[in-house]
Amino acid sequence: MADRVTETEEVVANPDGTFTWTQSRHPVRVRQGGQWRPTDLTLAHRPDGSIGPVAASVDLRLSRGGADMPLVVAAKQGHEVGLRWADALPEPVLDGPSATYPGVLPEVDLVVTALPTGFSQVLVVKRPRRRETRSWSESPSARTSGTPR
Repeated sequence: MADRVTETEEVVANPDGTFTWTQSRHPVRVRQGGQWRPTDLTLAHRPDGSIGPVAASVDLRLSRGGADMPLVVAAKQGHEVGLRWADALPEPVLDGPSATYPGVLPEVDLVVTALPTGFSQVLVVKRPRRRETRSWSESPSARTSGTPR
């Protein structure tokens, strides 16, 4: 029943003549080269120089670093959307479905993660700035009047 398979659904004929229908919330398989293959979001370098998942339902292209291409482009069925970073990006460190662009800002990394239906991007602050705070007794108004204003 190959015609009863999609990225998210599968109908299987059982030996007793019944059928089992399985539906998944996210794509669990993708069609590549005319064959169904399990979704694999592991990021890998591609021949065109971009980075993308091994097997995903959305065509994701991540930057290899530099300023010549967008940070990420997601495309499906002839439509695409992309994001650019204002400055040149460092070469990413790949770890499974995630690409970490280290030091995009001082003490900040940018992490792009391939998801079953797209991507996410997160800024990871390694060491947040300490905010200057004053206690009530240190504030200038507390020293002069001793009462809140």
